[in-house]
Amino acid sequence: MKQTILTFTLFLLACVTSVNAQIKYSNGSDEFWYNLLSAKSGVENLAITESADAVFPISMAALEENDESQQWKFVEDASTGNIYIINRKSGNQILSDSRAEGIYNATLIGLDSLNRGFKVALVGDGQYSFSAIESDGIERYLAIQELSAEGVVLDEENIGGSAFAWVALEIIPTGVEEISAEEFVISVTADRRIIVENATDYKVTTLAGIELRKDASLEKGVYIVTVGSVSKKVSIE
Repeated sequence: MKQTILTFTLFLLACVTSVNAQIKYSNGSDEFWYNLLSAKSGVENLAITESADAVFPISMAALEENDESQQWKFVEDASTGNIYIINRKSGNQILSDSRAEGIYNATLIGLDSLNRGFKVALVGDGQYSFSAIESDGIERYLAIQELSAEGVVLDEENIGGSAFAWVALEIIPTGVEEISAEEFVISVTADRRIIVENATDYKVTTLAGIELRKDASLEKGVYIVTVGSVSKKVSIE
């Protein structure tokens, strides 16, 4: 079992104006799975993880390949425009109501017919915020928070790269060398170089956020390709 490093919490904070997100929504026939990584400097390799046997049902843990408890899909409610965030392993949803834990509001997960879902806002280069109006009428945001630390505070002018910013990395099946997307196509050459077609302004980074040369022959591992506001995870065998 992975050791929990940080506690994933919800906080009472001011609203952020929502914009159309680039995340692809699953619709029953087409499913798109994502790892949700913190965009906060220093903890970029930590992923939102369902921890069924832990004190807190959702926490942050080091990203692990093929761990379905770290994989999430987004389903849109056509009537409200809100988004349901659903775990691949359990089918549970991140709920739009939290639990008071001292100065924190701990995020809940489960199968809840009354779940209202989340609003998604694009807050930076490939980064998003997720907020929900809870049953008490207060809008709260998903944020990464150390359990023993003082509560983090939202700076509305600088959400990108903060505890309230998240990177949604689409999961690309291992062994698939060409991946079609709405805007561009990614392929991996025999000498382990990542090629992006239909896009000239893109970057290739490690999971820790270190940018690499576009023409570099890479070691085996997992990398992130970002084109505009869209980020995809690429596995190189």
